Amino acid sequence: MSGVKIYHMIREFLGDAGQQTLLIYGPWGVGKTYAVNDFIAGYDFSKTSEIIAKSYISLFGKKTIDVVQEKIFSGSIPLLKDKEKKHYVDLYLQIKKSKIGKMTSLVGTKAGQINIPWIGGIGSLLSHGNYVLVVNSLIVIDDLERRSESVSLRDVLGTVDDLARQKNCKVIVLCNEDALGDDKKVFDYYREKVFDVELKFSSDPDRSAGIGLGSDDFAAIAKPVLIKLEICNIRVIKKFAYLARQIWSEIKHADAAFIQDVIAHVAIFTWARFDSSSLVPQEKLPVLASEQSWMASAFDDKEKKVKEEWEKKWAGAVDLLGFSSEGYDSLIVEYLLTGIWTPDALAPFREKYSNDLNASAASSALRKVWDLYSDSLNPNQQLFVDGLRGVIEAHGDHLSPQDVDSAFHIFEDLGVEFSDLSNSYLKRTVGSVAAAARNPFPVRSFRSKVLREAISIQKTLNNIIPTIDVAAGHIALERSWSNEDIVSLEVCTEEDITEWINSSPDELHSKIKYGLLFVNMSLDERYEKVRDKTIRVLRKFWDMSELNKIRIRNLYDLDFDKLGDS
Repeated sequence: MSGVKIYHMIREFLGDAGQQTLLIYGPWGVGKTYAVNDFIAGYDFSKTSEIIAKSYISLFGKKTIDVVQEKIFSGSIPLLKDKEKKHYVDLYLQIKKSKIGKMTSLVGTKAGQINIPWIGGIGSLLSHGNYVLVVNSLIVIDDLERRSESVSLRDVLGTVDDLARQKNCKVIVLCNEDALGDDKKVFDYYREKVFDVELKFSSDPDRSAGIGLGSDDFAAIAKPVLIKLEICNIRVIKKFAYLARQIWSEIKHADAAFIQDVIAHVAIFTWARFDSSSLVPQEKLPVLASEQSWMASAFDDKEKKVKEEWEKKWAGAVDLLGFSSEGYDSLIVEYLLTGIWTPDALAPFREKYSNDLNASAASSALRKVWDLYSDSLNPNQQLFVDGLRGVIEAHGDHLSPQDVDSAFHIFEDLGVEFSDLSNSYLKRTVGSVAAAARNPFPVRSFRSKVLREAISIQKTLNNIIPTIDVAAGHIALERSWSNEDIVSLEVCTEEDITEWINSSPDELHSKIKYGLLFVNMSLDERYEKVRDKTIRVLRKFWDMSELNKIRIRNLYDLDFDKLGDS
């Protein structure tokens, strides 16, 4: 039953004198408590003259039934001004009949002079053994399945029945009956005798997302994703929202598609981490953040004939959202497992996405001009030349040397003067030209004279190995590397690495964790030496201060107190 219907049924329950007890049951996190408390907060109790006070109690952590009854009394709150006086008078009459009636002379004999628990004074005196004073109230008893073992289910149900039949109270009990364990049989035996009305609360993902996300800026983007994953647990959604708030400032000004992708990845990993319905074993989370797991989800594993249930659920969720592995997945999982988010950790991925997007737009613009060449016999040469020149001038930063090679080559064939354009392009794309020169036979792949000469010069310069910062950046941020990068890291000394760290280079955390500490023996066995050398350097920084110990433990997953000197 949805939240709207629950509100209607609670309203009917409170208005029906023949119904005293209401059971609302459903899974954890679907919003039972939220719905009941929200309804009560907005309900007009002037329509129910018999209800003069309300009290909410969670059974979680309560050690005895006496404590439960005490909390029901001490938590009572009068509902309306005109009912408050009646409530005080009723309590005064009850006190006069109780064992502590003789003590009222200590605080006065008029009802207006007696201090009630929510006002103070004799509250501490009444807090023990005065459950007898609870009458004509709305009582909400939550977390039936979470009560302590020392509080028997029979005692709780007996208290519910006593409140309803002997004290003229309306009682609402909230529980997850699937979590009652061995007490389920006892519960089923007594439920028909104790409860007048039963409602099953099965919140839908749409409503849960609305409650869990609230008015966050990313709510409109996240809600459809959460609904697709069928996340009903509001607590899981709130955990998602907390991480999304952490990273929102880093992505809110990025391209809309990048924002959508990041939010979707945060959602699916939060679901896998915290939603029990995902069935994902927690030790599998780091594996799911790897590219290999996404490939396994995309292509059926022929060798594994029978997949486990959690693998089927994960593959289904991946297929449902329609996305693939991203480099930042490991950062999301690291946060979900440790609670630590490195500020601006998404910056390199955001920048790369923007560059890729610009490169795609540049390539598309260039293709349109080449369509004039291949799909037309229009003799207007200047129209074609101006088109190529205009695209290179506008998008040159995002066009690779391979992209502009054909344009420069046809300019040379046509005898067009374009030295100003080529010089400008080469100045703007030094890094791209240097990367092209790393290919084993770079010069052969270029047809234009101007680019062949530029690549040849850069090839000579590339014989000088890159710095630690450049090499670590290629591996960590660009996920690409050359033999020169590996040689650079292999030949550098521990003192070189220490000096580099002390220089506080940009993206230090990523370059160390995903560059110097990155080990993949299938790529190059020399990585192991680089990693060991880096660990020895970090050990020296570890010994410098307690702050460094916390940094290294949390940021690089190294604990030298446990590793010792090994």
